[in-house]
Order: sequence, then structure tokens, then C-alpha cells
Amino acid sequence: MKKDILLKLICGAAISNSLISCNSGGNNASNPNTFNTQQTNTIWEACDQNKYGISKGYIDYYKDRLECSKVNVPLDYNDSSKGDIQIAVSRIKASNTSKKIGAMFFNPGGPGGRGIPISLGERRLSEIAKPGTELYQLSERYDYIGFDPRGVGKSTALICSLNSFYKPEMLATKDTSQENFDNIYQNQILDAMACGNNKLTPYINSDATARDMDKIREALGEKKLNYYGYSYGTWLGVWYASIFPENVDHMVLDSTVDFTQSLSDNSQSVPLQFVLDQLFIPYASQNDDKYNLGTDANEIRNIFSTLNLKLQTALSDKLYINLFYEDAARDDSLGYLMVAKVMNKEIKGATFNRISKEELHNKLVSYNFTKESEFATLLQTEIIPNLLDTYFKLVDDEPKLVNLQDDSVNKAVTCNDDNNSPTNPQYWNKEVLKMVSTAPAFFHDRYELNCTNKWGAKVKKPNTKSTKKIANILMVQSQYDPATPLAGALATYNKIGVASMVYKANSYRHGLFPSGNSCIDSSVTSYLLKPTTPSHTIVACSSEEASLPPLHTPNLKAINPSVLSYKNNVASLSSSIVANATIKADTNYLNTGFYNPKEASNLISEIHNEVIKANILKK
Repeated sequence: MKKDILLKLICGAAISNSLISCNSGGNNASNPNTFNTQQTNTIWEACDQNKYGISKGYIDYYKDRLECSKVNVPLDYNDSSKGDIQIAVSRIKASNTSKKIGAMFFNPGGPGGRGIPISLGERRLSEIAKPGTELYQLSERYDYIGFDPRGVGKSTALICSLNSFYKPEMLATKDTSQENFDNIYQNQILDAMACGNNKLTPYINSDATARDMDKIREALGEKKLNYYGYSYGTWLGVWYASIFPENVDHMVLDSTVDFTQSLSDNSQSVPLQFVLDQLFIPYASQNDDKYNLGTDANEIRNIFSTLNLKLQTALSDKLYINLFYEDAARDDSLGYLMVAKVMNKEIKGATFNRISKEELHNKLVSYNFTKESEFATLLQTEIIPNLLDTYFKLVDDEPKLVNLQDDSVNKAVTCNDDNNSPTNPQYWNKEVLKMVSTAPAFFHDRYELNCTNKWGAKVKKPNTKSTKKIANILMVQSQYDPATPLAGALATYNKIGVASMVYKANSYRHGLFPSGNSCIDSSVTSYLLKPTTPSHTIVACSSEEASLPPLHTPNLKAINPSVLSYKNNVASLSSSIVANATIKADTNYLNTGFYNPKEASNLISEIHNEVIKANILKK
């Protein structure tokens, strides 16, 4: 850690400790392929591909080192008479049992992300690192535990559906009509009704999932829980730490959700718009030979507002999904903007009232968007067909049945976790109107998190004062994370009162470890391996994204005041974190830490994609 910059912060006043508890209860089934959480002897089985949702590649690689089971946990931790549900669990044992630290649990976020796949990828990455490296030692000294939270994947599943169709809705920052607002609100009502039809819904919340984690810990015979959570997984981690502080050994919170607010108040709209407007578009203006969008950043920003309503709506959907991927986000996002600009021109110039999908596709694939062959291939094979499909579904007004599928758990947890956000539609109408200028491309982050008054089951968020009993929690955060903004992460940092932070400057990545950045990866692994790491320590890491443009513009009036305020707020918070320390450049960890850097890079992307996939379920 010689290259790390250590900055000691002053601890706050002492906080009194409290512990929230409730009865565990539960009726344990006799299924031979499950283990009873009251027993010390656990029963494992081979990880059947269909039963546990594990790819054949991982099963073939791990062979008998990988084992699975289904843990019985109470449906209702306040009433054991309601019976049990099952949680799917996987385990890969530590290879050096004499030096074993414990079992490390993983959660990729969501809510609604599967923990089993990401734990397998993390372990695989550790195993291909060079022996002797700290990353390799993680596989020697930890059992890797994957679990699908209640309602998710191969655990007892929550399915929310209704024999009704959603009403058509358009981008609310463009279509501010009362009819469109009413349709969007009614669709949230339909979601609530769909989940209300499932008796499992009231028990899908972070409090129950945190208690499930502790039941699994007990079943494994582990005295302490070690945990790595991404995105919403950080919310779950803080929840667990607040009710079971005495059971926490190591805990890493990567890309932290603001625990001081409700989940529905954790808005992503402004930071997403910020990354697009202030990081990507200035870069495009400096590289017109590649993106062909022009050299004036303000004119490029204005492209979105010139598109027709349905094209704006389709583009908003695609930009949202792609802005989280730091590795490819810039080309993907700017590519969609490039295609949308040409699409809009062709649609307006059509001889007939409507151009067909086939005709428009032919025009787009023959258009000379860029001179870079690899980028041109991306446009033709992925971006053009994806944007066309989304756009023409809106044009054709294809009816969509109410079926939340993977969104079921996301919506249930968001609306059950002590959600005190207003449910009055007029409040949400005003929220959207505020964003017409501040975040025109990302309206739905506000309105579609309205839980409405149809959600009745809520649990009380725990008091975080109990976390003071924990020696140290490690947070990992990028400066411009568009999904879990720095301001919210710092609010959580201050709230829990006992944490250190690995901070990556000049980065918009969501989900940082593993990253290939030596500063980040070595800081995280050192924390997980060392018996004691000082709390209130900041490790400031530089970014390899040297291509990010400077965050300034010759015309500050061109930036909306609210966005400029956000920009200045992030800058000031970043300055306070790193103080006057000089951030040193870091060598790429992939070049020195792995026998097979290409495989390591692919695994890092795979893990990152799992985090992103879990995080975007709510959309």
C-alpha cells in the first residue's frame, strides 16, 4: 500500500450503542437437500444447474469444490407459525483451512440481484491471480458464499403479475400533460396491485433479508459474518450491521446508497444527466472525427430536445441502461445519441407520414456514422437495432401486460423498507416538472419510484448507532458515480461513524472492485486480509480514465444552475475527502497480478455487468 495516500480524519463524538432484535422462530422442513438453521451439521449437495441457476462453465470449473443447499428461514420473523421459505446458497471452501478467516457473503445490488453468480465470478478471479498476491490469498482464506435473497432467483420467488395492461406513457419531462402524468401514476398503482396479489410480498424487505443472512451464518457455524455488497447491497450491509453489529467481522460497501434517505429518495437522475452532459458530451465535442456530433458541446446537449417525443422516450431508456458501464459507457451512450440524431432526421424527411422499421433500418446501416471500424460495427450490430426496437414498440403502441418479472423484488423492497416518501401524485408531478431542465433525459427515476398508497407492508429502518460497535467498515466509492452519488455515500459514511473509504477520483464507475486499478484492488484485499485496519482512513486512488475532459466550460451560463450546483457540490466534497494530498498514478493491476490478464479482464467485466444488471432492474 506504499502508493496509497492515507488521510486520517478526526472522529466525531461518541455515539451510544443500541441493538434491535426480534424472535427468529420458524418451522424447519425435512427436505434432505436443505439444512435446518437450528442444526450445527449442514447438508450440502452438488450444484444442479437448473436448481441453483449456476452455469455449466462454473460447475465444470469448480467440480466438487462447489456445493449448494437451500436454507429454511422463517417467512415472518415475528410469527414463526407462518412457516418457512427457502434461500438458495452456494459455497466454495477456502483452500487453506488452517489460515481461514471466515465466510464471505456477496450481494450485487438491486434490490433483486442474484448473489450466487457474482460470488462464483469473484472467487474465479481470485484463483487466477498469481500465488502470493493478496487477491489470491482471498481464495485461500475465505469460503465464498453466494445467496439469492428471498424472492430472488432460485430462492422462494416473488412473482408480481396482473391480468391487465399498462397504460401508454411517454417521457414525462417532455410530455408534461396531465394525461401522461396520470398514466404513469396509474401504472405504479398496477404494480402495487400486482404485488399485492402475492402473499409473499409483505415479507420481502431488507430487514428480513438481513436476518436471513444471519440464519445462513448460523447454519454455516460461523461466529462472524464477512460481507461484500455493491450498490443496494451496501444498504443491506448497513442494515445488517445495525441490527447484528456483534456478528460483523469484515464488511465492504462498494458504491454506497444513501442510508439517511429512503430508497425511493435516492435519486439517480441528476448525477446521470451530469455524466452525460459534463463528461461524455464535452469529450464528443473534442473528438468530432469519431462521433460526428459537432464541436460545440452546447449544441450536442441540445440534440436530445430536438427529437420527437417517442424517440426521446426510447433514447432515455437506452441512455439510462448504458451510462453505468464505465468501460464502454461513453461509446455506447454517444453512439445512441448519434443514431437518434440521424433517425430523427430520416423520420422527419420521410415521404409518407410514417417510415417503416425496415426502411429506417436500411437507411441507418448504410449511413456513414464514423471512420472507426470497430465503433461502426458496434453501431450496426447493437445500437441501431436496439434503438429501433424500443422506438417502434412505442410507435406501434404495443400493449404490455402487467408482469414485473425481475422487478418484483426491486419494487417490493423499495416500497416496504420504511418508505416515507409522499404518495400523492401531485407531489410527484411537481418533482418531474423540476427535472424538465435539470435532468430532461431521466424523468422516470423520480416518478417510477412512487410507491403509491397501495403498498401497506412496511418495516422500520434500524438505528445505525449500533454500528459503532464494529471496529471498521470499508467503503469504496468513485467521484462521479451516477447510480450512487458521492454525496449520498458521504452521508452514509458520516452516519455509521465507523468507516474507512477507498476513493477513486475522476471516475464515474459504479461497482469498483475488482477494477484492475492496483490502488483500489490492493486496498480492498488488504482490508479483508488484515486483522485490524484503522477506521476513519481515506485511501485516495487516481483513475486510469485519463481521457475524461477537465470539468470546466468557457460558458458557465450554458449549464443549468441546478446542475452547476450539483457539480460544485461534488467538487467541494471531493476536495474535502482528499484534502491537499497529491494523488499518484497507479500501475494497472492486470499487468502484474495475473497469469492471464485477458481472462482477468473478462472476469472483471462479467462481475461489473452483474452489478449493473442488478442495479437497473427497477427500470
